Formats: sequence, C-alpha cells, structure tokens
Amino acid sequence: MMLRSAAAAAAAATAAATACTRRTLARATVAAVNAAAATWSRSLHTRAGVYTGIPGNMGMDHVGITVPNVEQAAKFFMDVFDARFDWEVKREAEPRAAERGWDTLFNVHPQSYMPHVMMLKCGDHHLAQYIELFEWNSPDQNKPTGELGWTKFSDIGNAYVAFTVKDIHAVMAHLKSIQHKWPGMRVIQDPPMSFPLRGEICTSFFIVSPWGMWIEFSQWSESGPQGSVIAAQRQSGADTAAAGAG
Repeated sequence: MMLRSAAAAAAAATAAATACTRRTLARATVAAVNAAAATWSRSLHTRAGVYTGIPGNMGMDHVGITVPNVEQAAKFFMDVFDARFDWEVKREAEPRAAERGWDTLFNVHPQSYMPHVMMLKCGDHHLAQYIELFEWNSPDQNKPTGELGWTKFSDIGNAYVAFTVKDIHAVMAHLKSIQHKWPGMRVIQDPPMSFPLRGEICTSFFIVSPWGMWIEFSQWSESGPQGSVIAAQRQSGADTAAAGAG
C-alpha cells in the first residue's frame, strides 16, 4: 500500500511538473510572439516616432463579398449568425454596366449587371461589423474551380470572414445540428486547433459555407469572457429564462 501511494504521489508530482512546464513554455511563446508583434507594429506605423496611419480611424466598417446568390447567402448569415438585414438594392438587367459607367468605374465587362446588393449587420457596434453581399452577372465572370464553385483557399483574391464566439465547442455542436439544413456546409478542423496569439490562447475552426466560402470561428482565453454576445442572442437568452420562470 505504501509503495502504491508513493508511486501515485510520484506520478502526480511528475504530471504537475509537466503541466507547469507546458504553461511556462506557453507563456514564453506568447511573450515572444507579443514582443515580435510590437516591434513589427512600431516599425510599420511610426516614422521617427510619429504615427503614420490615417487620422481618425475608428475600425473596419464592413467587408464586401461577391457571392453566387445574395438571397441564399443572406438567409445563411441570418439563420446561422443571427445577422440582421440592414438594406438592399435590386436592379433590372438594363441598363448594363456600360450605360451606367460601371465598366470603367469598377473595371467590369460592359454587358455585366448587378441584380442584387444587400448589407447585413453582424454585431452591435453601430459603425462596424457589417457584411455587404454582391451578386453579379457578367459574360466574362471568372468561374472558380474550388469547392462548390468558390475560389480555392490558395487562389489570389480568396477571402474569408471570422466571428468571435463565447464557447467554441457549443458553436461546433450547434453547427453540426443544423448542417442538414444547408447542403454543402461542412466543418473543418474537428476538434478545433489552439495556438498562442495576442498574449492569450486562441481556439478556432472553419466551416465551408453552402456556396464554398470559408468562415472562421475563434474563442479567446482571456479577452473572450470579458465580451458579450450580440443583442439577438441576449434577447433570446432573456426570453428563454422568462419562459422557464413562467
């Protein structure tokens, strides 16, 4: 019994030492990354100690994405991300780009047209967190050869959007539960991957949307708990709590 107790104590001590070493290495890695980032940022944004960026920058306003079908993409963002409709513009095929002057303004084919544009709100900040969806029809439109007709991740011009979440594992479970509603959607990186970034640990994974675009989800170890979920989910949580109380 004493030998078993001693062995158990030794194993526990070894495990504790290993965990401590891992934490130390993780902190050291984070510190090194932060130091490199700070040096890089200073070298880019200052010249002789003077800030060189645009004045009055309040953050990113929105991301614009050209998708095969605005209606489909908007329904996906509204259903999966609780995005809110902001505004939209619908146009007939005529007049075409040449008559509107868009062929020179946007450098598109003279016979192209843009039947649908929609802006969605994806967060609570009143000046930021929007996604603008474009739908174009054009004789010379590029036809990507990636998954579901989207650009491959390695293609020049490929882009993706990312969302910060409270509980990465709850998000993955939810997405798997609604996957049947959205043909083509699939989860990448299961289980999620974790890595040191910005002085904390970021855990993330991607999904492929029904039209082939990649979307990332990230959970932050330190700053994440300080944030709040978007208004739509706060209201949903309040409604659920009220129903339970009743």
